[in-house]
Amino acid sequence: MVIIEPQKAPPFHKHDDTEQVFYVIDGTGVLTIGDKKEQYHVKPGDVVRIPVSTYHSIEADKEKTLRYLCVDCFGDRPTAEATWDDHVKVLCERNGWDYSKVVSEPR
Repeated sequence: MVIIEPQKAPPFHKHDDTEQVFYVIDGTGVLTIGDKKEQYHVKPGDVVRIPVSTYHSIEADKEKTLRYLCVDCFGDRPTAEATWDDHVKVLCERNGWDYSKVVSEPR
């Protein structure tokens, strides 16, 4: 489960070893995807497919936290980011974020 606070977003990034599928559970936001940075509004019930090696980011609207289920679909065993935690650690390192402040225990 990915939780994005209002008006926050991960950096525009891609995964070279996985396709991702998002299922929006709660909140609304804007998905930015592809080299042309096309934008799409997302809401609960929407399903989004992010193909392998496709740049993307999703920002929560200002009113409410955005929550979505993210399913990684690996063709082969991933090497660059073998787990979700590895992925988050890579993003934290790239952006100078404190990993311990980005992740939290399940509620």
